[in-house]
Amino acid sequence: MLLFLMLTLAALLGVSSPGAAAGSTVTVSTCNTASLTKAIANAVSGDTIVFDCSGTISMGTAAAWRYYIDKDLTIDGTGQDVTLDSGLTASMFFMSSDITFTLKGLTFIQGLGGSGTFCDACDRVDYGGVVTNQLGTLNISDSTFSFNLSTGLFGGGVIFNAL
Repeated sequence: MLLFLMLTLAALLGVSSPGAAAGSTVTVSTCNTASLTKAIANAVSGDTIVFDCSGTISMGTAAAWRYYIDKDLTIDGTGQDVTLDSGLTASMFFMSSDITFTLKGLTFIQGLGGSGTFCDACDRVDYGGVVTNQLGTLNISDSTFSFNLSTGLFGGGVIFNAL
């Protein structure tokens, strides 16, 4: 009963715990890779990641893609000036199947898609410069894409929708 009262009071006062329940807001306060990585890791399915900062997030080097998205998630830069820059080193997002991934109000530059195999017995995988969609639902609005490309046979500079 005490826990119920505390949660009710917290809700009335507008206090929330990031990642505590589906549909929560997770805030990135510092525009850097570490903060975005932590926000994505801490988010639960249904959460929205927002930014309390403006700036360019240099995503750094990754093997093929920077973030593997395996839960329903929204990343919303509305109201800020947030740029995700892969520096032509990797794709930015790889979505697992059967999820909904939404990107809003962001700028994406220098995403690099391609193709490759990741194990001796694996088939070749193509991926887009910004997002590879493995049979999920991808929503993008109010976003800008510049200087993104893919060296893969089928990967697009921005999006590759896998079959």
